[in-house]
Amino acid sequence: MEITESKINREVLLPYGEKLKPLLNSSTVKATELKNILNDRGIFIAENSKEKEIPIMTKILLIPSEFEKILETQKTKDETIKRRTRSIRCDTDKSLMDILDDEITEEQLNLSEYRSFKLNSNLEFMPASQDRNSVEIDYSISRDDPTKDWTNQESKFNGKVKVTKNGTDIDIEMEYTSPETQDVNNKI
Repeated sequence: MEITESKINREVLLPYGEKLKPLLNSSTVKATELKNILNDRGIFIAENSKEKEIPIMTKILLIPSEFEKILETQKTKDETIKRRTRSIRCDTDKSLMDILDDEITEEQLNLSEYRSFKLNSNLEFMPASQDRNSVEIDYSISRDDPTKDWTNQESKFNGKVKVTKNGTDIDIEMEYTSPETQDVNNKI
């Protein structure tokens, strides 16, 4: 039976002990956040390090608000939209719609080596405006990470690539919310 977030009442069933370690070891959960939870409990540690805090966190029982605080920190840091821009030279007078394929397949991007996520949508260039020299791809991925969070093992992330041709320059604007969507953007 698959456990989903909607089936778990966090006020009744919370992780403890070793089941909590993957969540606490996540790079998005900082040592200061764990120290604050321990300090609120009256547990004070001289050294601010996850190596000292995680063993203590796995020995205490978290209350729902403490667990939610850890989950929210993780979600907020993963879902922040990051942006990058690039420019390349173009030696043709053709419009972008004539240069680019309408759709990019997973095989063209060589994504078969990635096993931690799957594409949820087609990678299809859509006109960004009435101009044939501005197109974009909006897509989403699902990442299955059983070590990340025992209550919800699937995370969804969005990515976007906008390509605009201005004379002899092609400007590329990328938005991503995870390392995986950044990789897909780079391959596009």
